Amino acid sequence: MRSLLFYLIASLIGLTAQAQVTQFSSGSRSDALGDIRTVLIDEYAVFNNQAASVFNKTGSVVASTMRKFMMSDLHYSSVGASIPFQEYNCIGLVASYNGFDQYNQTKAAINYSRLLTDKISIGAQFDYLSRNILEYGTHQSMTFEIGAMARLNRQLTFGAHLFNPIRARSGYYADARYPSYLALGLAYQPSETFMICAEAENDYFKNNTYKVGVEYKPAKTVSIRGGVNNEELSFGLGLRLKSLQLDVCSAYHRYLGISPSGSLIYVFKQGE
Repeated sequence: MRSLLFYLIASLIGLTAQAQVTQFSSGSRSDALGDIRTVLIDEYAVFNNQAASVFNKTGSVVASTMRKFMMSDLHYSSVGASIPFQEYNCIGLVASYNGFDQYNQTKAAINYSRLLTDKISIGAQFDYLSRNILEYGTHQSMTFEIGAMARLNRQLTFGAHLFNPIRARSGYYADARYPSYLALGLAYQPSETFMICAEAENDYFKNNTYKVGVEYKPAKTVSIRGGVNNEELSFGLGLRLKSLQLDVCSAYHRYLGISPSGSLIYVFKQGE
């Protein structure tokens, strides 16, 4: 029975959370916006699109957790930090974990982002990936990801992110590879209280994922969010109190159920 449970959970990870196999948690704000990552200028850019971190201009520490489909063995957790310096540069550190005792994955990475102009930035991240499967041992890999962002004007932002273009090996036979994907996104923010964003993601196997998210701020400290993609509907709330921000989200898959998540952000250096 335990063996059957192991293979069931491993299959769920591979089939329903392919991006999270290496992306892990992207923060509850992203989760609530349909898993949009490329165009969000916030403290979780250190995970989602490194090029956005330098636009954010805040030094911060973040932590996030998700329970996929309410299953304890499909638990994701992440921590990260962003440190801006010399006005046009930002360095970031991230670490993530998912899985359970018989099957788990970890990711540790360092990234760097830089402003090229006042409207364009680039970022890169070097990743260490480890996958552990009971009775097979631990497999370790190295790869990288790159991002770019352009603030076209005060309302429009474009983002792009490429993960694992070298198709790093992920397992114990030659054809086992971590996913490779390219994501392109666009955000439109006509006012400080409202934003709509969209993203298209394509992986190596030619699977396309389309995402749409909206965010509304009825008050300066409160955010209401909703999103949809090929697989899930999502809804979330955000609350910011001075240097602390709490985000929560619940995503619903029509076959597999609810995936709750939560994120906590501490800002130790305010943006300009």
